[in-house]
Amino acid sequence: MDLNQTQVPASRGSFIERRKLDLIPNRTASVNVYGRVFYCNAATGPFEMNFNDGEFFPIVGRGVEWALVGDDRYSRLQFRALAESTSIEFYAGNFAFHENVITVASIASVTQKVAKTRVRWGPFAIEAGHSIPLLGNGAVGSGYGYRKSLIVTNLDPDLDLHLYNLLPANPVAMIFPRQANVWETSADIFLYNPNPTTMAIRIMEIFYLE
Repeated sequence: MDLNQTQVPASRGSFIERRKLDLIPNRTASVNVYGRVFYCNAATGPFEMNFNDGEFFPIVGRGVEWALVGDDRYSRLQFRALAESTSIEFYAGNFAFHENVITVASIASVTQKVAKTRVRWGPFAIEAGHSIPLLGNGAVGSGYGYRKSLIVTNLDPDLDLHLYNLLPANPVAMIFPRQANVWETSADIFLYNPNPTTMAIRIMEIFYLE
């Protein structure tokens, strides 16, 4: 091999790495990886993480994705389990990602294989120190069954929006400024604004028909 030869990557701007970790409570696992985007592809439970040795924040589990703003990049990710050992798989790097799940069904049997859904949206703001309940277990109203998925967008340019699965003190995730998170869950969860000002948000919920 010619030692003077330099390998040039196929793309200087975009790259993806996949990692698997087994997390143990009270122990921190570190991964030296460079990038901007994080996507949790699989997880056996919730966990906490940070980037560039910053403050730990909770991740609810599979399906959570986030990206740093502008030219910011991370060079180190750290993870730790909560009460139980947790296995995770994630993608890291500089890429655009949105998961698409496609179900193939024949036209003749599509009504039997694909359940019909109904969209619910709003509210579009959350006041300082207030919470918004998002009920996913069929208690929303007439015509709504169990929730299929939830999309929450934080439109604020600076402030974090918190997500809880129980009130008043069980935080499970954060939605960073100018970011949107997607969850597939019918659990009752709550959005909470811990900041001193009202935040602009967008909420879209997809429910199965009752």
